[in-house]
Amino acid sequence: MVSKYSTSSPAAFATSKYSKLSTRVIDVCNQLRQLGVSNDIKLPTLVTAGNQSSGKSSVVEAIAGIPLPRSSGTCTRCPTEVRMRHEKPSATTSESGWLCRIKLKREFDGEGQRLHEVPSEQLFCTVTRQQDITACVSAAQAVLLNPDIVSQTEGGVAAFTPCIADDAQKEPEHSRFFLELPTEYQLEFTRNSVVLEIEGADADLTIIDLPGIIQSHHKGPHYVEMIKNMVLNSIEPDHVIIVMVITAMDDVENQAINLEARNVDPQGQRTIGVITKPDNIPKGEHDKWVALASNRRRGQELSLGYYVVRNPGQHELDESIRFEEARVKESEYFETSPYWPSNGELQGRLGTTFLRNALSDLLVQGILKGLPDMQRQAQQKLEDIRQNLKALPIKPIDDVQYDFHNKMKAVAERIENEAKGLNGFHKGFLQKLKTSYIKFEEAVEQTLPAFKVKEEVIALGAEDGVKVSQEAFFNVVTLEVVEALRSRHMGMELPGYTPYSALEELLGIFKEQWRTATSECLSSAREILEVLIDKHLEKVFAQHPLMHFKLRQVQQQLDIVSNTVDENTSECEDRLQRLLDMERNTFTMHKEAITVAKAAFLVRLKKAYVGPYNTLDQAHEESILHALVSSNVHNFKRVEDIFLAQPTAVDAELEMMAATLAYYKIALKRVVDTVPQHIEDYLLRDTIGKDRFSHTVCSKIYKSLGGESAGELDTVAMRELMAEHEHIESRRRRLEDLQQRLTRSLAVMRNPLQVSD
Repeated sequence: MVSKYSTSSPAAFATSKYSKLSTRVIDVCNQLRQLGVSNDIKLPTLVTAGNQSSGKSSVVEAIAGIPLPRSSGTCTRCPTEVRMRHEKPSATTSESGWLCRIKLKREFDGEGQRLHEVPSEQLFCTVTRQQDITACVSAAQAVLLNPDIVSQTEGGVAAFTPCIADDAQKEPEHSRFFLELPTEYQLEFTRNSVVLEIEGADADLTIIDLPGIIQSHHKGPHYVEMIKNMVLNSIEPDHVIIVMVITAMDDVENQAINLEARNVDPQGQRTIGVITKPDNIPKGEHDKWVALASNRRRGQELSLGYYVVRNPGQHELDESIRFEEARVKESEYFETSPYWPSNGELQGRLGTTFLRNALSDLLVQGILKGLPDMQRQAQQKLEDIRQNLKALPIKPIDDVQYDFHNKMKAVAERIENEAKGLNGFHKGFLQKLKTSYIKFEEAVEQTLPAFKVKEEVIALGAEDGVKVSQEAFFNVVTLEVVEALRSRHMGMELPGYTPYSALEELLGIFKEQWRTATSECLSSAREILEVLIDKHLEKVFAQHPLMHFKLRQVQQQLDIVSNTVDENTSECEDRLQRLLDMERNTFTMHKEAITVAKAAFLVRLKKAYVGPYNTLDQAHEESILHALVSSNVHNFKRVEDIFLAQPTAVDAELEMMAATLAYYKIALKRVVDTVPQHIEDYLLRDTIGKDRFSHTVCSKIYKSLGGESAGELDTVAMRELMAEHEHIESRRRRLEDLQQRLTRSLAVMRNPLQVSD
C-alpha cells in the first residue's frame, strides 16, 4: 500500500533547514487553529484514539514531554489539544525557555450540539514550570465539565484558575472557588477541548488526545455511545491522520479502536499504529506483536506502519518518575529486550523519540500537500460569507434620522411597486384585488332581475354575459307581483299603456341591492390594502425590532395606517354612493342594443306565458304565410311570429319585464367596471400612489414620534429605536468576524514557506 503520507527518516530533523521548515509549517497550521477556522478549513490533524486504559494519554505525555492529570478519570472526559512549538519563548516571557498557555476551546453546547457562533479560544492560564501543568489542566477540564456553575459564579472562568506559587517547591493551590469531586461534575463528558500551546517543546507538532473508548459506564450505556460517536466524528474526516493506540495486553482484533479506524479508513492509508505496554506481553506471544509492529500481520497492515513505545508503569508513576528518566528507561528496555531488535524491519520504529519525529514529519507533509486545497476552501468560504452578508439587510448608518427617513421612503416604494406588480414583486396584491372585483361582479349578478312566468324563470344568462346560474338569482319576481305593481301606478292611461313610474319602480327593486355588494367590495379592498402596508412596514423595519414595535404601538394607539386608509375610504365611499345614486336614474345611450335585447327577452317571456308552439311541417307553414301575404294581413316571416303576435291579457306586464331585463343587461357591464375603477382611483391611488404614502402615513408617524420631519426627531431616542435586531446584528458580526479570520488565514497561507540555510 502506498499512502499520500510517508514516514521519512528522523535524520531529516537533524538538519537546521528542515527544522526551520517544519517549525514554519506547523506554525502556519497553529495560527489557523488560533484564528478559529478549523471547522471551515480542513486542517491536517493528528488525532490519538484508543480504548480506555490503552496508554493513549501516556503516549501524548511522552510526545509532549508534560504530565497530564490522572485523577479519577478527569483526563479522559474531554479532548486535549497539544500544540507544540520547538522554538523557545522569549526571555521576557519565560526565563526557563519553556512556556505553556492553557486555553479553553468551546465549540459545543451542554447537549453536545455544535454552536452556531463559535467564540475565540479563551486563555485560562499561562504556565512556565512543567510541574504546574497537571493542576492547571485539571482545573481547565473541570471548568469545561461544569459550564452552569462557572457561568453563575462571580468572575466566571477566572475564579477557577489555580493560584501558582512562586516557590518552585510548592504545588499550585486551588482557587477560592473549588469545584466538587470529578464524580459530582455536571457533565460526564464534553466535546469541548483544553488546548495546550507549548513553546520550547522537543518538536514541532500538534496532536489531539480523545477520551478513551469505553465498554460500559455506571450511569448508563448512552455514555458508551456518546464516546464512540465523539471518536468517530473526530477520526472520520479524510484530512485527519489517525494515531491508533493499541495496548499489547489484549489482542488487536479485540480492541474497539482497531474496528473503528478500519471503518473510516478501510485501506489503512491514513492510520499510524502505536503499540503500548510491550513490557507486559505474556511469555510466548511476542512473535505476533513483533509481526504486527513489522507490518507483517495479515489483515492489519497499515501504509504508515506501526511504532512501539514503552511508557512508565503504575509503580513508576507512583514514584513520580521524571520525564527524562522515563525516556532513558524506554531506551534501555528496547536496547536490552531480546524481543525487539532495533535493526532490520523495526529500525526507527521503537521508542517515543522516533514516534514523535515521525508524527511531526507526517503533519508537516500533510500541511504542505494540503495547502493549495486549504487555500481554495478558504476562498470558497469567503465567497459564501460575502453572499450571506449580501443577503442580510443593509447595515444601519450612523445618521439614524436619515436612515429612518430612507426606510420610510423604501416602505412607500415597496408598497407602490407591489401595488403595480413592478420591479420583480409578485402580483399577489393585484390578484387579491382582482378576486375581490370578481366576487363583486358575482354579487351584482345575483341581484339581477329574474321573472317567473307560470313555471318558467326568465333571467339574463350566459349569452348575456352573466356567469352565475339561474339558481343563484335571489330576486325572482312573479308575474303576479308585476301585475300588482303596474296596477298601483295606473291612472287614466289608455288601454295598453303603462305609466313610466311603474317601470322605474320595477327597475329600482334591483338597483338598491347593489349598495351592499359595493360596500363589501370596498371593505375587501381596504383590508387587502392595509395588509399590504403592514407587510412592508414589517419587512423594512424587521431589522429594527424596537422601531417596528414602536410603529406597531403608534399604529395601535393612533391607528395611523387605518385612519389614513379610512380617510381615503370615506372619500371613495362617498363617490361610490354618488355613483349608485346616479344609477337610480334610468339612463342609457345604447338605444339599439336595448331595443334588440328587449325584443329577445319579450319573445322568451311570451313563449313562457302562451305555452309551447307546435311546429308544422315546412310546406304547411309556407302555405299559411303565402295566404297571409296575399290577403295583405301581415308580412310575417315565420309562422311562430304569428303565434307570438297573438294578444294576451298581460302584454303590458311582459313588456315591463322585457324592458327591465334589457336595461340590466346594459347597466350590469357599466357597474361592474365603474365601481372597481372608483376604488382604484379614490382609494388605492390616493393612499399609495406616487409620493402619497410619504405625504400621509409618514408625516403622521413623524409627528407621533415627536417631530414634523425625520430631521426633527430626537437623535438619542432614534438611535435606540433604530438599533438593529439582535439576531441580525449577531449574524452580521459573526459573518464579519469569520470573514476577517479567513482573510487573515489566507494571508498566513500565502506567506512563503521557504527558509534560509
